[in-house]
Amino acid sequence: MPLESRIVLLEADTSACCMECKEVETLEYLFVYDPDAVFHKTRYINQLLEYCQTSIVVIWDADIILPYEQLETAVKAIVEQRYIVSIPYNRIVWTLNAKQSIDYEESGEGYFYLLNRTQCYSQMMGKCSCGGVLVVNREGYLKCGGDNEKLYGWGPEDVERIHRMEILGYPVYWVNSGPLFHLWHPRGKNSWFISEELAFANRVELIRVCNMEREELVEYINSWRK
Repeated sequence: MPLESRIVLLEADTSACCMECKEVETLEYLFVYDPDAVFHKTRYINQLLEYCQTSIVVIWDADIILPYEQLETAVKAIVEQRYIVSIPYNRIVWTLNAKQSIDYEESGEGYFYLLNRTQCYSQMMGKCSCGGVLVVNREGYLKCGGDNEKLYGWGPEDVERIHRMEILGYPVYWVNSGPLFHLWHPRGKNSWFISEELAFANRVELIRVCNMEREELVEYINSWRK
């Protein structure tokens, strides 16, 4: 099933670093001036979901590599099986260091170069993962609240998203045929909790959502729109 798609790249900062992306015909580049030291990822994902008018949207971190086949399976789960959210990998994320990422880029061999070298890479945080990329039915996901903007900065939005969907009665589809790969990049202040206070607030929000029954959660989500 060939997938027709367009790419929308959003950069939020005090100055644009990716202006050259405007020259890429298959990519739409958006820059948002944002002086906030904390990158409010959940808010920008929701803005992109509202901006994009396609029925299916892939939310994809820029440092992630996965094969077309896994993405196709995830899309089919939404189109044919009516899932609202699908995750196109098997909960395993292999991370590359700086040299390994350069070697991959220079190889020109694509995904299978990585797949044949998993023994050389480290598993993300040494445990199962659920972030990096997801496929959503745009309208259905927005009705379920979209991303939770009360999660501010780096935090547990990926875990919260899955639990929220399950509480609402919409299980998440997983593509179990292969892993995800995470390329190296410099780690800035938004690659971890900026403060203990913010970390605590985000964890409290995760626990709040996970402890709700469906009716309570629906009411809570409706309050986000007020």
